[in-house]
Amino acid sequence: MLMVMALPAQSQKTRDIVDIARSGGGGGDGGGDGLWILLDAADIFIDLFIWTGGAITEGHRQILEKDGYIPRIKSLEFSGQYSALPSEYSIAIPRIRANWGLFSTDLRYYHQFESRLGDFSKYNTLDWQFLMINIVTSEKVNFRLGTGIMSERVTGTTYNENTFNLDVYPTNRLKINAEGRFALNYGSGVIVRREWNAGAYYLLAKHKKKGFYGFGNFMHARFYEQIDIWALSAGLSMTIE
Repeated sequence: MLMVMALPAQSQKTRDIVDIARSGGGGGDGGGDGLWILLDAADIFIDLFIWTGGAITEGHRQILEKDGYIPRIKSLEFSGQYSALPSEYSIAIPRIRANWGLFSTDLRYYHQFESRLGDFSKYNTLDWQFLMINIVTSEKVNFRLGTGIMSERVTGTTYNENTFNLDVYPTNRLKINAEGRFALNYGSGVIVRREWNAGAYYLLAKHKKKGFYGFGNFMHARFYEQIDIWALSAGLSMTIE
């Protein structure tokens, strides 16, 4: 499970994010119903499947054949992240990802909270990358692109969010990770959230098909093109292959 820790901020940034979100997020009705966003993406995937003439099916089959020497191709990853630096705000992010050949799906809950002079504020999103394509899958590198939703609890608005994720394995015990996330308000053109993560994971122990990793991570997020959040992280993750 993934545990994060964040560092000190100079203002009540969580309250600022909430206020901007409630004010309309920079103008324009760019959110939408989560179901329709999912259906639109499914429609794009079906068109892509038809256009490639079954190449997706063949690519999926070929990746699954690597399962014997790249077991992470079929795996579950669990993480629980907590951020305590900066000390003025904290971030908790439980997360789960399922990998199956060419495809992955990733669900996380972003929970940021802050208390100052008796004023408690929080900002939460449910982020589901329901479709991720593993474009590169080898022993040393895994690169995937994804699309899904960012559902903002304070406003009840859902935005389309796209991601990229890169894993590099220099050794059997070490993984270097980089990830980017971009959620856009299509009505106003405002980027609701732009997030970057970079970290290193080290295999602490392995028991049968379970691997336990310790990690260090740096995160920077910018909300509504106005509020910057950053965090230094440390924690644990578990993979079941």
